Amino acid sequence: MEVFEESWVEELKRRYGSVSSYTRPYVAYLALDGRVPEERTEIEEWFASLPEGVKPEFLGRLRSQNDCQHFSAYNELVVRHLFQSMGYSVTMRPRIKEGEPDLLVEGKNLKIPVVVEVATVFDEPGWGKERTKLHRIIAELEKIQHYFFVSISVRSNFIPENLNYRKLRQFVEKWLDGFNPQDIKEASETTYQEDGLSLVLTLLPKNTQSKSSIIGAYSPPTRWVSETQLRSAIEKKIQKYKSIKKQNAAFVVAVCLHQDALVDEDEAIETLYGKQEWTVDVVKKQIVDVKRDFSGLLTPKPGLGGSVRNTRLSALLVVRSKWQQPKDGLERRVHSAFMLHNTNAKIPLSQEFLRGYPQLVKSHEDDEKVHLLWIDKESQEYVDL
Repeated sequence: MEVFEESWVEELKRRYGSVSSYTRPYVAYLALDGRVPEERTEIEEWFASLPEGVKPEFLGRLRSQNDCQHFSAYNELVVRHLFQSMGYSVTMRPRIKEGEPDLLVEGKNLKIPVVVEVATVFDEPGWGKERTKLHRIIAELEKIQHYFFVSISVRSNFIPENLNYRKLRQFVEKWLDGFNPQDIKEASETTYQEDGLSLVLTLLPKNTQSKSSIIGAYSPPTRWVSETQLRSAIEKKIQKYKSIKKQNAAFVVAVCLHQDALVDEDEAIETLYGKQEWTVDVVKKQIVDVKRDFSGLLTPKPGLGGSVRNTRLSALLVVRSKWQQPKDGLERRVHSAFMLHNTNAKIPLSQEFLRGYPQLVKSHEDDEKVHLLWIDKESQEYVDL
């Protein structure tokens, strides 16, 4: 049993071989693109190492033309491999009282097992629509054959639903025809503004005197994951296994994000511990106090009489993926991870659990608040798992 089985890949090729690469489902890109053979090999290796009982489920999800299904399965494999690469034993779909969480991590230096739920946080629906509309523009411009490459950058806040693609193609062709390929050695820029669409087009010389598709690069609309989405994804996982603290097991939610999703460690911290509030002395014009509000998933809520919440969560693991810069024309995904510990967890996690990766842990506590400290912060760069 293989993910990229030859007959399945051939079927994708028949269906999407003549379709612009910008409008194919993501799994078709993985299966058909010549730049990602190492990525296919790694997915095959991870899939082959799965227990036989879960392989049919993962096969269906990894092959799914629904990006949400594909990425959620892929991210489970990433998190599983992360723990395995650290020397832990990982069980898929362990059975507990309330169901079957994603992973059970044991062994090595662990005194108690760790239950892990993987939450893939997807883009705002609005961003997905903008990406789809941009891919339609690129697919249209991809039809133009010329002596130059063109880089495309969207400057509109929103791409209009109905565009005159013929007018856009004619504008680009006329613009490119105004240059002599033998004379152009540097980039040249123009702006297209029609029908509510604003594009910055950058001409880039090719190292050839023959015509080919003009698409050289493009910048998608700003990608965002809202605080509500991030919070909701974490909260759903926390609430899913309410009896976990009776199982004598630590509980970790692993949130998986992509490189260009605009979520950073500060936003993850605010989601758990609350937003920062500054008290300013207006006379001295200086900050005299900094504290956090009660909006975090782990902070005391005034209505609870100061009681902390969600103590079943031991820690939040944030995993980010990105495509590594091409090397010899080949591309591969790499990953980074950091962990935020719950200082009020019913069953806390030792710092040794994720030693070597950035972790936000309790430094000390006084009468006013708990003080947090980053350890291993210098190891935050992306790593090849």
